[in-house]
Amino acid sequence: MVQRHVLAATLVPTLFAAPALAQEIEGFTSDHADYAVVAISTLPAAPEPKTEAFCSNLIAVASTPAGRVVEGQGWEVTAELPLGPLTAVSFVGTQIEGTSGSCEFLNGNVGIFQGSDLLAIVYGTNVERPLIGRIEPFAANAVRIWDGDLLSQPAADLDLSGEGYVRVLPLAASEHFCGGSRSVPLIYGLQITEARARLTEQGWSPADHGPPEGRPDERSAALAGSGLIEAESCAGTGFGFCAFDYVAGTDTLSVITAGEGPEGGSPVVSGYDVSCGKG
Repeated sequence: MVQRHVLAATLVPTLFAAPALAQEIEGFTSDHADYAVVAISTLPAAPEPKTEAFCSNLIAVASTPAGRVVEGQGWEVTAELPLGPLTAVSFVGTQIEGTSGSCEFLNGNVGIFQGSDLLAIVYGTNVERPLIGRIEPFAANAVRIWDGDLLSQPAADLDLSGEGYVRVLPLAASEHFCGGSRSVPLIYGLQITEARARLTEQGWSPADHGPPEGRPDERSAALAGSGLIEAESCAGTGFGFCAFDYVAGTDTLSVITAGEGPEGGSPVVSGYDVSCGKG
């Protein structure tokens, strides 16, 4: 049986000597039930020797002193991002190859470094889920934690507060783009019909791609026929992704769904992308 959270299950309870905190960093805290953050100065070795990178496109080559420390301990780096004056590095210990180029990541964590000095580690506490796969930019002095599932979804936010605390927080209610002029509400995991209503409230309008018979595939034609005029195309294999387009002035939003959704419902949002001034 593969251990999902090595740091949580075996290493963190032993506790390593807490490091001296970086200048202006007051401490670490988690307000998310599924995550904990602990001060720790020595990164344990990865639980297993490195194996072939099944998902090499999702593995990063370390480019920071912090990332090189992580690699040196046998972990696979998935992202390195600034967090104020610090560096956040997401890393995993095990890869499980999935369909359509997907990959499940296990034993995932986020290390918080000052230069090459480890200050703390964020880890998942729910042993039933692959809770950390990677981090992505989110806002000033913040990054977003994505889970390690085959179809990865955002799971928590990690930020450096004005008071100097590194905090793990529930997902923010919205994300801002285009210099702050556009907002996308939290729509991950919602059926596209519900996401559409929330987007409309934020000023996004469905893009009309014309009559159903003009769609490139039967599924997007059926969605358009049901009133989802913004359905652009759908994949016929793998996760069954569909693309839906929205506009706000000259800004555009592409929302991606996966699967067919619940019986009698609509597909569920798995991601989105905003382009500013291109509409």
